[in-house]
Amino acid sequence: MLSLYQLNCEYTEALESLEIDENGEILNADALDSIQGQLEEKAENVAVYVKSLDAEEKALKDEQDKIAARRKSIARKSEYLRQQLAAALDRMGIEKFKRTRCVLSFRKGESVRITDDTLLPSEYIRIKTEPDKTAIKQAIKDGKEVPGAEIEETRSVQVR
Repeated sequence: MLSLYQLNCEYTEALESLEIDENGEILNADALDSIQGQLEEKAENVAVYVKSLDAEEKALKDEQDKIAARRKSIARKSEYLRQQLAAALDRMGIEKFKRTRCVLSFRKGESVRITDDTLLPSEYIRIKTEPDKTAIKQAIKDGKEVPGAEIEETRSVQVR
């Protein structure tokens, strides 16, 4: 079976080789009709396959979202229980707790806690900037010139 690309090439060749008689009748339209039918059948098969892939992608994304939510829930529960353990051991003055199935101990670390970010010197502030494409698009549509940006027309195949 020919690919869409090959069928397109054959269709173009058939169009270029059309012959018209003195009455304006197309003499060799049968080849064109045959290729047109093959193209339509091939396009339909590809579109059905695309729909199948889209459905599979959605099912995987839905499952991924469920797993991510479950993972976050488990992580929150684990962190809560760690905090409870730490508080209990701290209240009892226990620095290390050793058993057959687990060992609990405290480890020192450092982290920075910002108490008031408005008081921080500017060299310690990071500002992430990115283009506001929605505002840029609206400005261009309103007739304003936005240097470094333009509206680009795109086309995409919609399969339903």
